[in-house]
Amino acid sequence: MTRWILWFLGMVALCCLAVWAGLHHPAVPYNVREIFEGGSWFRGGLFLTAVLHLGLGSPMLVACLIARHNPPPKGAFVIFVTIQSFAASLLTVLAAPAESVHDLVGSPTLDWPDSMEVAGRLAGFLGAPLAILDGAALLAVEGVRPLARWDVVGSIALAATAWYVVVVYWANTDNVTELLPKNGHSLRLLALALWVFLMGLGVSVPLARAGGNEFRLVLGTLLFSIIAVPVGWMLLTLGTEGQVLKYGKTFSALQFLLSPNRHDLVSGTRLFLRYGAVHAGLTALGLLCQISIWRLFSSMGAVCRLR
Repeated sequence: MTRWILWFLGMVALCCLAVWAGLHHPAVPYNVREIFEGGSWFRGGLFLTAVLHLGLGSPMLVACLIARHNPPPKGAFVIFVTIQSFAASLLTVLAAPAESVHDLVGSPTLDWPDSMEVAGRLAGFLGAPLAILDGAALLAVEGVRPLARWDVVGSIALAATAWYVVVVYWANTDNVTELLPKNGHSLRLLALALWVFLMGLGVSVPLARAGGNEFRLVLGTLLFSIIAVPVGWMLLTLGTEGQVLKYGKTFSALQFLLSPNRHDLVSGTRLFLRYGAVHAGLTALGLLCQISIWRLFSSMGAVCRLR
């Protein structure tokens, strides 16, 4: 447990440093900076640590818990996804600026308490990517057979349906739909799901296959990333809108998300390199979080069957 505490404190320090650098470096996209503006870099670092562990680290915990049982308990996958989704939404509502949250799911419109409605919409927004990341971790730890179970496939399909209803069909804002192909009414959205699955594999597969060998872990991550970056770029390009008309300009969704501001829109090789940096950074942070979860799981006396 002591080793895990030291590892976790190191993660907090790393996230605090990342937030501090993000607030001061002009190359960081403005829509990322505004999430942490208005608060201290330490508070932002704690929030980032919690979000990363919950979003990118917890799928390894889910996979380990399911892998302990043979056969896995029916319905466990959907329970885990539900817990993750509402925990992530509650954390976001409590810690993120309201403006950033409303940019994702819109302002409250129902006769519910505002926090309850926003948390519910966020749970629907976050459920699908979390279910896909859980599936990728389960595939990495246990192989194809558990992933093909009806309850796992059904849970992912249900989460994807909830995402579509919240983000597209009952959208309270066009901030997200305008970045999707045909405002979300396109089968190209499947490319986004494949991109999330690819990111999940890039984080979970090297750890699951390294067998505790640090050299194999680093080498596996590098080799997977070399392949995953161009594939991820193609999937994200296919799964997002290529021509967004806004602010009197025409730009792609990736330009909007990865450019430092609305006036300095990057393109071409610069845009690809920015994506590569983001992809590599998310993979590295996700891997560190999953190692943290795996160490905590092991320190508690449980065994996760990593190959």
